[in-house]
Amino acid sequence: MSVLKTYRNLDGGRPTTRTYHLDLENKRLGRRIADTVEAMNQAVFLILSDERFSYKIYSEDYLVELEELIGKRRGYVEADIRRRLEEALFQDDRITGVRDFHFSMDRENAVAAFTVETIFGDVPAERRFTIGHQQIK
Repeated sequence: MSVLKTYRNLDGGRPTTRTYHLDLENKRLGRRIADTVEAMNQAVFLILSDERFSYKIYSEDYLVELEELIGKRRGYVEADIRRRLEEALFQDDRITGVRDFHFSMDRENAVAAFTVETIFGDVPAERRFTIGHQQIK
């Protein structure tokens, strides 16, 4: 069971997930409201956007742990990345699965692309990060 109850049920048991639209390009809250799949797209983006334990404002169950992969062998990264991403995403109880996982690496960088299954519909996701000796992007 998830620790993040991030939606509420309307009369009749239908869940909703209303939030302010996040303008990711300008890093600002928008004036309109996002709901269902659009809100889930934002939730997935936010979960994967920062390192767990970096900010005291967030619960220890929120965000993703990827910094430990910096400097690790390619085989280790390939074996562990899916588990780390799923662990972060499954903390949100609106997320029901992760599928179509594709992973690619070059010398310094890795890209994980996948589909996040939610109670509102599917959300495509991609996470790029550095596995060399630099900070995660």
